[in-house]
Amino acid sequence: MDQQHPDRKTPPSFPSVALALGGGGARGLAHILMLEVFDELGIKPTVIAGTSIGAVFGAAYASGLSARLIRAHTEETLSQRFEIVRQLLSARAAPVSLPTPCLGRGVCSLQR
Repeated sequence: MDQQHPDRKTPPSFPSVALALGGGGARGLAHILMLEVFDELGIKPTVIAGTSIGAVFGAAYASGLSARLIRAHTEETLSQRFEIVRQLLSARAAPVSLPTPCLGRGVCSLQR
């Protein structure tokens, strides 16, 4: 603590690192490589922020997953991308039918 200002904390003797991860699919894949370098160097960010895919990878990393596990999960997911798209498209609900136009005087018919 600072002698003149007892409520002020002394800065740590080592630098802290904040990590900001951007959005975009290809950029997100590049983020994994940087996270691997952080792991190899033993760097642990004190703050992690991200947008879009960067937020997903940042949250995974902040939760304690190693960059190696994030890479493995991403590779597995991307290898199944066509199956995932097929499942998403087949999950579409039945087409929406619009009601017939309103008949005069603001009364609308809801019959098909």
